[in-house]
Amino acid sequence: MRLLRAELRKLLRPLLYWTAAGVAVMSCLLVAQAHANYVLVHPRSQPLTLELRVPTCAELHLPIGSRCAEAQESAREANERSNREALMTSRLVRVGQQPLGVGWFASGLLASLVGAGALLLLAAGHVGGEWSGKTVKCLLVQDGRRGRLLLAKVESLWLAGCALLITTWAVLALAAPYFAARYGNPTVRVPVSFGAATALAQTARALLVLATFAVLGVAAAVLTRNTLGTFFLGLGVVVLSLLLGQFAVTARWTLAYWITGWMGFSHDENIPGSLWSVRLPAGVPPPTTSFGLVALLMFSSAAAAVAWLASRRSDVTA
Repeated sequence: MRLLRAELRKLLRPLLYWTAAGVAVMSCLLVAQAHANYVLVHPRSQPLTLELRVPTCAELHLPIGSRCAEAQESAREANERSNREALMTSRLVRVGQQPLGVGWFASGLLASLVGAGALLLLAAGHVGGEWSGKTVKCLLVQDGRRGRLLLAKVESLWLAGCALLITTWAVLALAAPYFAARYGNPTVRVPVSFGAATALAQTARALLVLATFAVLGVAAAVLTRNTLGTFFLGLGVVVLSLLLGQFAVTARWTLAYWITGWMGFSHDENIPGSLWSVRLPAGVPPPTTSFGLVALLMFSSAAAAVAWLASRRSDVTA
């Protein structure tokens, strides 16, 4: 516990933490503003108030009979599905305009590229900087167990990520009335309880993703042993997973695919939720929540094992 408190004191230095917090908050505000503008003009972001007309047999170029009836039933089901999707989109947009519900939006962004960039920036300064500044040997003099030191680094990064999430949620909550007044749809009513429950559920999922980013940052720091290497190696892993996620052969084996499944990121471009590429290639099924959970746990365990083995073989006196 003493080692963890010492790591937190170093990590929460004003320049380092508030730089990362500023990057995260400004990114979230810019994404929120861009999405609000998009939602205002996009027709699918508004719920449909009139039932879409079912085409006649003549319009379907079919004779009156069973084939026409089946085609009309399919069209009716498609209309109902479109209505449900539009309603869900508008409700989630409305949730993002509530002070409590906006936590759903903040959690999704912190569990995507925004959070990855912020935590890797913290890892670069906090963990990679220990090797660049050659101060890691001083830490090991006080406590020679390298595994315990790495665990304290991961825990402190994860707690800093939680603090970033709370900070971002608070700033977006202050901006929520502005977005509701300027871009809100008064025809959509969403209970505050629904918004709060949605936000808390997404926040709970985001905590695991933040832990994954923290482990990745520590592993990158141990492998590269410098500040810039930590940031660019970690960010390179995240960006590469997003690129490989666009190919059917590799999509299932990428960090992007697993996070999409665990967080439940929508493939509907009208639903904000994240700064993450969730378009899957043809033939690749959407990831399930359980698959995403298991894959993230395995990835984090593998990254932690790599970091531990690399630290065991590192010469900290060099």
